[in-house]
Amino acid sequence: MYAVIQIGYAVYGIGSTITEAINNANEWMDGDVEISEFISNNSHAVGDIVVLRCSEALANAIAEKGGDIAYEITCKEAHLPSEE
Repeated sequence: MYAVIQIGYAVYGIGSTITEAINNANEWMDGDVEISEFISNNSHAVGDIVVLRCSEALANAIAEKGGDIAYEITCKEAHLPSEE
């Protein structure tokens, strides 16, 4: 699974592919999504929009509750804070 995330804010799209996640995000955002390259845990700034792998648990929580959800990013993957 993949997620389009605005760092420090919300998750705007999820999908089984990068393209699917971006298309899903475009439904919720004004205009086309501009994706910043996500290189490492420290290479982004608050407000950057990135697409990266996400855990199944996070994707399921977003599908159920929406994108205003707590998440963490480790090793270029987003996951729920409760996941280790």
